[in-house]
Amino acid sequence: MRRPSPVSTTSRHHPTSENNVPGHHTDQARSQAGDHGEMRRVAATVLQLLEDMQGESVVVATSNHPQLVDTAVWRRFDEVIGFGKLSQKQSSDLIKLKLRAHRSEITPLTWAKKLADCTPAEIELVCFDALRRTVLADKPAVDNEAMTSAWQRLRERLDTLAGVVTNVGSD
Repeated sequence: MRRPSPVSTTSRHHPTSENNVPGHHTDQARSQAGDHGEMRRVAATVLQLLEDMQGESVVVATSNHPQLVDTAVWRRFDEVIGFGKLSQKQSSDLIKLKLRAHRSEITPLTWAKKLADCTPAEIELVCFDALRRTVLADKPAVDNEAMTSAWQRLRERLDTLAGVVTNVGSD
């Protein structure tokens, strides 16, 4: 890893502050400016931590939203590796892996197709929820009913989270 350069924590006026955004709701503009300020503080903290590191190190960082990470942080890493969407076979293999602790009556490839739009973490949530339902119902194997209920629960969760994200800053 390259040695990071010193971090500047000076603040600049944010262009989305309430005075510069005609027609925007004042609270929404404050929220956006606050969000921007929070991201800058996080970036400054990460940069300072990298600066303070001593000796030989390997640093691995991850983000589900790389577009939100300050470019100054990205410049501190020699390599950036992106992970694309899983293929159906990879999703099927992941389902098999996550359900391996219990007998299963499902067809992983069928479920990989149903969960095609899901991230690996979401597939894992569905599998663990189906396992939990199976064990609590004292069933001998994970079945389509458990997977369907788990998938429905994930969709409800994602709908709820989408509503929360949509409403942030609009109060």
